[in-house]
Amino acid sequence: MNQEVKNDYRDKLRRFLSTPHSSKVYFDEYQKEHKQVSFDDYTKELENLLDKLDDGELADHADFCQEIIKLKLPHNQFGCGD
Repeated sequence: MNQEVKNDYRDKLRRFLSTPHSSKVYFDEYQKEHKQVSFDDYTKELENLLDKLDDGELADHADFCQEIIKLKLPHNQFGCGD
């Protein structure tokens, strides 16, 4: 991923973190498969994903998409296919 794309994704993830009501819908979907997870835990997962993106820990866009899909985020906003 180039820097411009990373910056765009970073901004989107930060918006989810700064507006909990927007990420609540995705958390509800995530919680169906992870019943023991609290909203705070989910928020920490989003923060970890943001850190991984910042630190270059995600090898490529496919790895990033796996995380997006796992967290039930709107994958179309992150250039991830179905």
